Amino acid sequence: MIQSMPVNSMLIDTLTQIILSLNEQERQLLLHQLQDPNPTDPQSLQLELDADGVARVGKTRVTLDTVIAAFNQGATAEEIVYRYPALKLPDVYSTISFYLNHQREVDAYLQQRQQQAQEIRLVNEQKFDPQGLRDRLLARRAEKLVC
Repeated sequence: MIQSMPVNSMLIDTLTQIILSLNEQERQLLLHQLQDPNPTDPQSLQLELDADGVARVGKTRVTLDTVIAAFNQGATAEEIVYRYPALKLPDVYSTISFYLNHQREVDAYLQQRQQQAQEIRLVNEQKFDPQGLRDRLLARRAEKLVC
C-alpha cells in the first residue's frame, strides 16, 4: 500500500523498467493483481513500500532485501519462513519467483539500497565518530574502576 511519501525516482525508474520488460500476459496479470490483489493466491506478489520506499514482503516488516539475501545464501522458501515466522510461504515463493524472473531489475534495486545504507552509515560516522565514542566509553569505565 503506497501512502503519501517522498518520491524515490530510482525506485520508480526500476519499477518502470520491470513493467516494460513484462510480456503482454504478465502485464495483464499485473494489472489484474493491482486492481484486485488476492493474498491467498501464490501468483500474487505481495510487496508493500513503506514511508522510506523500502519494499516489504506481505504485510510484514521483513524486507525484500532480507528474503533475497537468504535465498542467495541457499535458503529454501521453507527455511526463509522458518527464519522469519511473520512471512507466509506463498508470499516467499512469489517473491523468489519475481526475483528470478526480474533478477537484473531487483539486483539494481538491492544495489541502490546498499548504496543508500553505506551513505547513511558514513553520515552517521561523521556525526558520531565511533573511535571517539569508544575512547570516551573506555575513559568513563576507567574512572569507575578507580572510584
